[in-house]
Amino acid sequence: MLLRFPRYFNPTLTIATAGQVTTFANGKGLNMSFVVERSMLGTPDSCTVGIANQDPKTATLVGAAFSVLGQSLITLAGGYDALIVGMFAGDLRRYQPAQRSGADVWTRITADDAGDAYSEVRSPLVSTVAQTAAELIALAVAVMDLIPAPSVAQVLATSEATKIGQFSAVHVGLAHELLDVAARRIDCRWWIRNRQLHFARLGLVESGLPAIIIPPEAVIGEPQIGGSGTLRLPALYDPNVVPGGPIVYLGARARVERVIHAGQTRAGVWSSMIDGRFI
Repeated sequence: MLLRFPRYFNPTLTIATAGQVTTFANGKGLNMSFVVERSMLGTPDSCTVGIANQDPKTATLVGAAFSVLGQSLITLAGGYDALIVGMFAGDLRRYQPAQRSGADVWTRITADDAGDAYSEVRSPLVSTVAQTAAELIALAVAVMDLIPAPSVAQVLATSEATKIGQFSAVHVGLAHELLDVAARRIDCRWWIRNRQLHFARLGLVESGLPAIIIPPEAVIGEPQIGGSGTLRLPALYDPNVVPGGPIVYLGARARVERVIHAGQTRAGVWSSMIDGRFI
């Protein structure tokens, strides 16, 4: 299935946390900026959000909503003409009130997805001896409190996940290292998005995701195509572009490996910087 790019006007952004929803639509709402980075690498997705020039009442509400670091869930959605798509969900990590930048005063927050799983959760194993890739994945999912995406079962069904493999004993500390070992054994990449664990075999895309068409008029810079089949594509903002999913550019199909969505509501062009690989 192919999904065409949205119309390029009236961008919409919604930020929600702790029951507070802040929306910019049809040119109205608080001045906000956002940078959302998502990738297939074994690191959390992350976002930085800025909100400018709030009145005292709004500033108090925002401060209360962002007061519990590591526990407030931040969600971002965006699109065009109020037709929005979720692009990030993660935990608040840092809150910076009242920072002046030029004529504006900004409140800035940073968040990441499943950061606790990377920094705090310990593995109950001291080594992976006699553990299969499937067993390591199951243990990591349980310990890190993740939900396996359909791609996990797809990868396990098409790989030698029941074999111990060449890495017979690897000492581990943090739980995510279990996923590193499993991924090496079955030649995969893994990442976490919206608290879900995803796997992908090299050269494949997640099944069920629509291919996003990036037409030439949506490209806002010089595309970079590497000799090894890599692609860097600066394009107009489209939250439908996600890591592991396919895009189509000039008739060629590529898998997205990293994307950075960025914009500011009262200035400039909203963009999606796409790093991918032709398949």
